[in-house]
Amino acid sequence: MLTYTRIWFLEHVLRLIIKNRWIKICCFLIISLFNVTDGFSQPQRFYNWYFGNRAGVNFSSGAPVALTNGQIVTTEGCATISDATGNLLFYTDGVSVWNRNHAVMANGAGLFGHASSTQSAIIVKQPGNTNLYYIFTSTADAGASGVCYSVVDMNLSAGLGNVTAAKNVLIRTPSCEKLTAVRHCNNKDIWIVTHDWNSNAYRTWLLSNTGLNTTPVVSATGSVINGINQSTYGQMKANPDGNKLLVAHYGFSGGG
Repeated sequence: MLTYTRIWFLEHVLRLIIKNRWIKICCFLIISLFNVTDGFSQPQRFYNWYFGNRAGVNFSSGAPVALTNGQIVTTEGCATISDATGNLLFYTDGVSVWNRNHAVMANGAGLFGHASSTQSAIIVKQPGNTNLYYIFTSTADAGASGVCYSVVDMNLSAGLGNVTAAKNVLIRTPSCEKLTAVRHCNNKDIWIVTHDWNSNAYRTWLLSNTGLNTTPVVSATGSVINGINQSTYGQMKANPDGNKLLVAHYGFSGGG
């Protein structure tokens, strides 16, 4: 559920976008600020946002407060996660992972996202686990790196976290730059959703307390996304109830 401060912030960003026609910034900012899934009932997980050119916002006071300590520099996809009380854990642009001290996390460089991927990364806490987080990454332009995951263990490095040996594990290539997470109807597990390149197939993987099921559910519907590289651009997001999926395809006017 969107809090009042989020709605207020998004309304003001949209006014700026409309006024200045920052279409690509719209694609990056509106979607990437929500690219974290841990539990929609825990708004504290979303108190800290880091994005753009070392920009950040904190919502713990109930009103947006600028943060200037971030290290991220990106024009597109990124994600941030905090703990259940709103304390920053880490953030990423899909290539590097910064810990709460704003230093690159141990083994946290060289992830297979991309600075030019619209949804370069999402962060998902593993259901039923207090310390493991999955970073799902999507490369740009249907590149060979495709969609991968890397696992962060927050019990390591004295609570600062490490990217474990499960790093850049490929689950699908080629894929579009669309990547999102949806709460399962059991209110515990998480669906990870992507869209194939040169296809109309959506792929959905289940993340549960036992880890990621690497056999996806494949649903063929809507437009075949192919052609020029720019066709991979665009975002995907589910509604809070998890029963609708909004997808934006660059250069396509048909259904999705």
